[in-house]
Amino acid sequence: MPMGLCRRAAPCGARERARNLGAAAILGGLLPAPLGFVMAPDSSTMVASGHVARSHLSCHDGARASRPAATVSSAVSPKKAVAAAAVAGAFAVASAKAYRRRGIRVFRSAFRDGSEGRLITNPSAKSPQPGDLYELLKVKKDADPREIRSAYYNLQKVCHPDVAGEEGEEMCMLLNDAYDVLSDPKERLVYDEELQATGQMTKAEPTTLDDYGPTWQWSPKQRGLPTWTGRPRSRSKHDAVKPEDRGPHWQAQEFVYVDEWQCISCRNCCDVAGHTFCIDVDHGRARAYTQWGNSEEYLDYAVAACPVDCIYWVSREELQALEYITAAEMHDSKGSLPCPMTIRQGVYQGIVPNPFDMAKDFTEKMKKKNQTSKGGYMVAVRFRDRIGQVFSNMKMGLRRAGWGW
Repeated sequence: MPMGLCRRAAPCGARERARNLGAAAILGGLLPAPLGFVMAPDSSTMVASGHVARSHLSCHDGARASRPAATVSSAVSPKKAVAAAAVAGAFAVASAKAYRRRGIRVFRSAFRDGSEGRLITNPSAKSPQPGDLYELLKVKKDADPREIRSAYYNLQKVCHPDVAGEEGEEMCMLLNDAYDVLSDPKERLVYDEELQATGQMTKAEPTTLDDYGPTWQWSPKQRGLPTWTGRPRSRSKHDAVKPEDRGPHWQAQEFVYVDEWQCISCRNCCDVAGHTFCIDVDHGRARAYTQWGNSEEYLDYAVAACPVDCIYWVSREELQALEYITAAEMHDSKGSLPCPMTIRQGVYQGIVPNPFDMAKDFTEKMKKKNQTSKGGYMVAVRFRDRIGQVFSNMKMGLRRAGWGW
């Protein structure tokens, strides 16, 4: 019996079971009982034997399976052996195909895609889809204009209506809008800032929050590009301050901020109010990691003890903008800060960032953006919803051709 015929019909275990059952049934009817046959190693001839032999059958993975053959009690003519083998092979093929069909019905839920006719398993599983314009164009967030243009052209070659027909119209328009945003430096900057905000906000939340209370939800320090969440990056213990440790700044709901460009790392603030200030391990400058970790008396003394006057009392709205701007600038400069003494002596030749001016500009820009965004929706969120809608309407064949999903 040709071994390859049964090997293609079913997996190794099903193939061997079908072959053994078929051979036993067919041979039992054609040849004197009890009678069996043995497939000789590396041969397609059937031989009879009066003792228990070993049959070496090749598996699909290259391993050898060894099993005892049936006992033979009489001689078998070559013609009958070949005929029995042929009939047994046909029976094995039919049995293996039936076994495979039954396995598909029981263990797989499948359908065929209308555009390509491919077999799709587990149709109930949710297909992946891009979450932003960068994922839509399949480029990194720091991709240069040349890479964005190349990715845009490649996808248009797949989704353009001249190629994909009517089903590509929605995606073609979405790709055009995505390219318009990411190819314009100003629009791309606005989109990137809003994209960061969507990581912590829902689509109904504005880009700036109206809640400027003295406490807020805090999350540990995160590495990488900072994300604007509308909350300060430091922790607040304003509501845990004892009544005897409160004062005018506590009543006014003010907080401390360290200008890290002016800080000389003298550690005075850390020695006075160690539960509020620390030296940042990445940049080596003082920073307020917990608001109101000490009493107001100690905080006032820490502000007064600073030899370069780089610690300030600020409001909650100012604090969250200042801390975000500082973190963003530190990330962009990779923590490379100018020497504060050269700045104070006037010998530094570069431009020293002013965090208060940058925070003011950032706050005004975010407020203006919040007023112009309809119903609190941002551009990034609207694009995300639009991407989801277009992908849900797209046929599987076109999606797989453009994005491999």
